[in-house]
Amino acid sequence: MNINWKNIETKIIINNKNPETKNILFLHGFGGNFNNKISFYDYFNNCNFYCINMIGHGNSIIENDNQLDLIYFKEIALEFILKNNLKNLIIMGHSMGGGIALLLFDDLKKHNINFQYILEAPLNPSVINNYSLIEKFIPKTIDDTIMIINSLFFDPLKIFKEKTIYDKYITSEFNKMHNNYQLKLLIKKENQLKWVELIGDVISRLDVLTLLILGDSDPLIPAKETFSLFKKNPNVKTFIIKNSKHMPFFENKEICFSIVKKFIDNL
Repeated sequence: MNINWKNIETKIIINNKNPETKNILFLHGFGGNFNNKISFYDYFNNCNFYCINMIGHGNSIIENDNQLDLIYFKEIALEFILKNNLKNLIIMGHSMGGGIALLLFDDLKKHNINFQYILEAPLNPSVINNYSLIEKFIPKTIDDTIMIINSLFFDPLKIFKEKTIYDKYITSEFNKMHNNYQLKLLIKKENQLKWVELIGDVISRLDVLTLLILGDSDPLIPAKETFSLFKKNPNVKTFIIKNSKHMPFFENKEICFSIVKKFIDNL
């Protein structure tokens, strides 16, 4: 696949050149970017980080609508892994990024790459039950944006500290995402159905060590339904974080960092 890397924003943080060093590939969620995990990069400074902003996110440029496809995003991630010759690989994906991580499964096996997963509220078949909320990521009204922000955070005012800051963020997000018809392709129902069917198939035969972190009150990727999909697999270690919605790493950072550190240290 011909990928124009000049139009794709990446970030590489090398903390240790030892060949045994763990390399973490971070895949962000819909509407996000790799800067969302800056504190993570600082905390786990014994690992190397490889990050991609997918097409239409951060400073990665949309050349044509055909690029707005999770299968294409998966191909971007795969080529990035191969061209950087990543070994000792941990793929960390949030939401859409978790879905992309799972879509990589068969390709990584084919290339004999050893890898593990850290998945935070990953895209999976349970999302379709909440599609009426998912489609509000491309808001028609300011109320749609309010619903989305309130689905990301268990206690938004605790995160934003002041209501004026919260209100400004709502307005900023609405202006950024309002009628973004190109990114809307990523949440189009027929596309979501196609992708989550493939993701569900991977989940059913997942045989690599996986850390699954879910928010107990997440209305987008519901913990109960998601856990039921993964629970039959002995390779998956699941943690459901209390008082969290769709962004447990952000809302309960220290708890999640502790869980992730233990997981990485035991690899």
